[in-house]
Amino acid sequence: MDSAPEQGAAGARPASIARICAWTAIGATLALALVFRVIGLGHLPGINGDEAWYGVLAEKIAAGASASWRTPTGNLPGPFQLGLLLLLQPFFDPDFALLRLPSLLSSIAAMGLGWWIVRHFFGAGAGLIALLLLATMPVTIAYARFGWDPSHVPLIGLAAAGCALANRPLLCAIAFAIALVTHATSIFIAPFLTLALLGAAREQEGWRPALRHAGLFSLLLILALAVMTVTISGGNASVQPAAIAERLADPRQWIAFLMLYGRLLSGDTVYMFVAGTGFGALRPLVDVTTMVLLCGLTALGLRSLSRRGFGREAGVVAGWLATLLGFFLVAGNGAIMPHFERYAMCLIAPSTLALAVLAREIGGRRERLTFPVAATALIAALLLAGFWQHYIRALEMSGSLSHRAFQTGPVEPKQEAFDAILAESGGRPTGVMAEDWWLAWPIAYLAAGHAIDVTDVSTLPPGPVVPGRLWLTFAGSELDRRLAATPGTVLRQTIAGTGRPALLHLWRSARSSHSPMRATNQSGESASARRA
Repeated sequence: MDSAPEQGAAGARPASIARICAWTAIGATLALALVFRVIGLGHLPGINGDEAWYGVLAEKIAAGASASWRTPTGNLPGPFQLGLLLLLQPFFDPDFALLRLPSLLSSIAAMGLGWWIVRHFFGAGAGLIALLLLATMPVTIAYARFGWDPSHVPLIGLAAAGCALANRPLLCAIAFAIALVTHATSIFIAPFLTLALLGAAREQEGWRPALRHAGLFSLLLILALAVMTVTISGGNASVQPAAIAERLADPRQWIAFLMLYGRLLSGDTVYMFVAGTGFGALRPLVDVTTMVLLCGLTALGLRSLSRRGFGREAGVVAGWLATLLGFFLVAGNGAIMPHFERYAMCLIAPSTLALAVLAREIGGRRERLTFPVAATALIAALLLAGFWQHYIRALEMSGSLSHRAFQTGPVEPKQEAFDAILAESGGRPTGVMAEDWWLAWPIAYLAAGHAIDVTDVSTLPPGPVVPGRLWLTFAGSELDRRLAATPGTVLRQTIAGTGRPALLHLWRSARSSHSPMRATNQSGESASARRA
């Protein structure tokens, strides 16, 4: 009589062990994703001027000093990056890691919010898939390590999507307006929000109320778009009908966009942007694999969705496809390529929700979705392996082969340069002439509270070498060579970077100078290049 319970217990034991192993593996994957967000946060990659600009702005506001309320491109500063810096800065000394802490917190919050939204509306299995994707997509990890506005776009996009799925038009429109303030490219999620809300309303109330809700929401979106007239400069917002028509008619551009979209998700784009290498010889294999997975998932999921009425699931997937189409037609392939993929961060929230919903459809809309979750966990592990190899390890080995702002070392070279400047100043008021945007703002940020005045040489008109100043240059640049050729100018320190015995040079100009040398920065990478 006791044999049946014993057999049941014995049969249940392997299943329990398998479940424990599965949850352990998923927990380890999520923990590693968090570790990858924080490891070497202050120096991998090197800090760039855009990040430090926000730090200086927050310092000025906190000190009650006069501050610019426009970014160098003419936009209003985003509320998340600036707001969180203002909250955090009083408790810390200036530190490069602090500049990236708001983005780190935003990324972690996006993981939690994405999990909660998808779990609430589509079940626990789909929620876990969304969590794994948000945690391990290389672009979300990399942007958790950048202190700038595009890093916060996924979080507010998910918040707006949650309001749409809850059939709350007013809240969704408010969230959309906040998204536009955060970054103007959030405009591209408008069709996603509209169709997601339409699906939620139809599922709850039927077609007529749903269409009324969608009409009301469309009006609210138009009102929210008025935010853009205040938050961005006019030159940043333009639609080119001729370019749209050209993209529509050129199949090669459609194919290129699909490939670039796959690279955004697989990580190759952000690896090229930051580390400068990408997948290299593996790129064709990764491209094909990514395309097969995306196209297969979409085709099978749409087939399942076509058998039912239009609801939340169909709204999310249709909205995702509409957002991709709108981005391709209006922004074009250039906005999703390496060095410009920040404009495509608006695609992360729709993509995550849509992929989770499609996986749920393939899994038969069950609660656990054992196979889709297992497949996603495997993909997540591969994504993390790629991030370690092509981002963290690549930066540790090369110091970055990309834009010189990202070039780094075991200690952030600009931090080491500032320490040298402090030593040179001896506590006395000191003027520092930094070569360009990428050096001036990081040094200015660290200089808060010190008698150190920093000038961006690239913003000055041509003129002679200013006497009695410290000069910080990129080794080998045109300005660096000019200083080396100027009589009386002394090289005070060489700052190395990984793989570069000389990355930065710290010079001191003579106390008096009659040299005709013009101390302007004429290098190919000007202060305005590739700003956010």
